[in-house]
Amino acid sequence: MESSWDLIIIGAGLAGSSSAWHLSKASVGRILLLEQERLAGTQATAQNAAMIRALSGEPSLASFAEAGQAFWNDLPQELEIPHAFRPVGSLLLVSEPASLARLQAEVIGASERGLEVCWMQPDELTERYPLLGDCPVLGAAWTARDGIADPSALNEAWLSGARARGIRMDFSKAVRRLEIQDERVRGVFLQDGEILRARSVLVAAGAWAGQLLAKSGLSDHGLRPHRRHLFCTVVDRRIADDHPFVWHLDRNAYFRPESGGFLFSACDETVVSPGPAETEPGIESFAHERLQSVFPFLSELPLKRYWAGLRTFGPRPAFLLGPDESTPGLLHASGLGGHGVTCAPEVGRRLAQSWDGSSWSGARSNGVGGSVSTV
Repeated sequence: MESSWDLIIIGAGLAGSSSAWHLSKASVGRILLLEQERLAGTQATAQNAAMIRALSGEPSLASFAEAGQAFWNDLPQELEIPHAFRPVGSLLLVSEPASLARLQAEVIGASERGLEVCWMQPDELTERYPLLGDCPVLGAAWTARDGIADPSALNEAWLSGARARGIRMDFSKAVRRLEIQDERVRGVFLQDGEILRARSVLVAAGAWAGQLLAKSGLSDHGLRPHRRHLFCTVVDRRIADDHPFVWHLDRNAYFRPESGGFLFSACDETVVSPGPAETEPGIESFAHERLQSVFPFLSELPLKRYWAGLRTFGPRPAFLLGPDESTPGLLHASGLGGHGVTCAPEVGRRLAQSWDGSSWSGARSNGVGGSVSTV
């Protein structure tokens, strides 16, 4: 392997693959992507509900989420994944007065920016969607171009496109720590002892990002992986494949169509160590109790299977994105949390837009930790 690169990207999940693909389109610099797993996108990229949601609930993320929704609805032909997205729409529900005011304001702002979104009163909602008849709700936001994605297909397409345009990729290559000399990143140390030199390193390592930074003697920026469980029911004819996904923001639960039945989550969050997410004993009881107060009909359905996935957060609500102000040569694309599938296209685009082949020209955020970079 060559020992000197303009940029090393750590991680071949959505953040890393998006960055690689967008950078490859600019044809600048010698870039290497490293992935510790044998296959790409086996962790958070594959273990999620794959819902594209333009109304993020956070003003600082609105432009990322809306751009991501637009990307999924108009996937580039060169990626050759025409069936990777189903625009079934979404319903975001609230039951508290304060949440009602916030969501209505978000709907107004998004509509003014051209997003296809509208407000629904409870009677209209339950008339159109009878499944929600027993659900506590004061109102709902309907977003037409939201939907259900295939993030693994996009991840593979991004990597294939980047590889075809000359980006080098090496799998089963775990990074032990970053190489830092004179307070600047100079490359990476691999687990097998090899040292790779680079002008810059982009950490897009998902659940492992904080741990990698800490092992390198740097701030982990509060990055912590959180486990969340997802459940899939047996076939149930009450839901059609084109039913919108439904997310109750106040009661912390969502469901969507999946394989003739329902996929749902009770939105549990437990801080865990990075690694394959194991299911928690007794999680079925937790989900059943929560669903009885939100979507009662779901609590009665037999389960076909359930699993756990990881979402990694830094200081919420923002991403950890762009140049690190304390360590030259270090870039971040971490802490995307539950917004990764929606926002990864815009994350990669903005990072690539600021790269000139040897340095990052974009303006830095005012303290990377806990804020969105302006790259």
